[in-house]
Amino acid sequence: MKLIEYLKIEKQYDDLYYVTDIRRIVNVMKDKGVEITPKEANKLWNMYSDNQDEGWIVLPANDDEIFEIIIKYAKIKYGEEI
Repeated sequence: MKLIEYLKIEKQYDDLYYVTDIRRIVNVMKDKGVEITPKEANKLWNMYSDNQDEGWIVLPANDDEIFEIIIKYAKIKYGEEI
């Protein structure tokens, strides 16, 4: 990866809280063959957390569970667009 590409990727995390969690969500999705931006990951996990009447919910240890949660909330958010 070229330095400029790395810097562009890192810039996507500016102004986001819970960067470690967001990176994990992005990587879990990538491992499953699904591209997601850090801002999308942040938005979808916030939706999930809000739906549980909580602040930011700690990510589960199981990557499959993270994937399922993100897909569920992506369907809610983008359902009408697809």
